[in-house]
This record gives sequence, structure tokens and C-alpha cells, in this order.
Amino acid sequence: MLVAALVCVLFLCIVSACKPYRDAGDDSINTVAYVCLVFTLLLVMALSIQQYEASETAAADAAMFTALLITTNIALVAFAVYQMVMDMWDDANEKAERSMAAAAKLSSAVKPSRSDNDVALVGQTES
Repeated sequence: MLVAALVCVLFLCIVSACKPYRDAGDDSINTVAYVCLVFTLLLVMALSIQQYEASETAAADAAMFTALLITTNIALVAFAVYQMVMDMWDDANEKAERSMAAAAKLSSAVKPSRSDNDVALVGQTES
């Protein structure tokens, strides 16, 4: 179990340094997932060691380790949901900006109508 945690930490360091994904959010969620995996391995190891030790606080220790395991996994899911929402928000903002730019480009490309020229000519002849 300790070897698995060490391999996981080594792989976490490699992935954090290389950042293999195009999107920074994907790199972040990957890093958080591996950190949660390391915590899970260490907490399971602590739970299995705690079973062999007889102490007055054995039940409380098991409850604490179990709560930490649940909290670690809930934190991963919460971060993944947060990252998905932020990605959707960023995509929506990018689409809105592209639409605004396209609308501005279209409005600047529209040629003035003949009536606009007539009004301009009438204004020039009066002065």
C-alpha cells in the first residue's frame, strides 16, 4: 500500500510538471484527483493499521478516518462540478464575445443607403 502511495505521488509530480492537457482546468482537475487519490490511499492505510492496534479511541479514530475519506471524495466531486460550471461559463462568454464581434463587423460593413446620402447632400446645400 505504501508503494502504491509513493507511485501515485511520483505520477502526481510528473503530471503537475508536464501539464499534458490543453485546457488549464483539465490540468487542475487531474491534479486534484491525484491528490485525493493519495489522501485516500493514506487514509485507507491508516484505517487498516488502526484495526491492528487496540486503543481506547479505536472507534473514534475509525470514525474520523472514515469521515476524512468521505470528505476527500466529496471534495473531488465538488471541485469537478465547479470546474465544469466554470468551463461552461467561459464557453458561453467566448460565444457571446464572438457574436458581438461578428455583429460589430456586420454593422460596420453595411453600406449607407441612398436616403442617407440624400440627407447628407441636403444638409450640405443649405449651408
